[in-house]
Amino acid sequence: MNNIILTGRLTHEPECSFIPGSKTLVCKFNLAVSIDFKNKNGEYDTDFIPIELFGQSAEYCQSYINKGMKVLIQGSLRVDRFENNKGEKKTYAKVAGKRIEICESKKQDKEAAEFIESENNDEVPF
Repeated sequence: MNNIILTGRLTHEPECSFIPGSKTLVCKFNLAVSIDFKNKNGEYDTDFIPIELFGQSAEYCQSYINKGMKVLIQGSLRVDRFENNKGEKKTYAKVAGKRIEICESKKQDKEAAEFIESENNDEVPF
């Protein structure tokens, strides 16, 4: 079974276009995903995973998804193998997303932080 679920933030605006010769929309972006173990410096690293969405998921992405938003992606891992101009064999891994959900946006994070700060600064009425 090839099933992957990722949660992370978009590193740039989705790049959307139609597949040449078809009416199928494709949206591409990178997802910043935190790794859940510390490196030798005691810090958490981040992976940048290439994502591709097609069809209705791509249409949703084009309309509602922006840079910095936290999203959940469900899909499958795809591995492309090709030969470059120099004759070198290359391998490229990406996630072919089937489903995308908005978890939150950076704006929501900022608004939540401002709300919490304002709540903490209020005087207790008794």
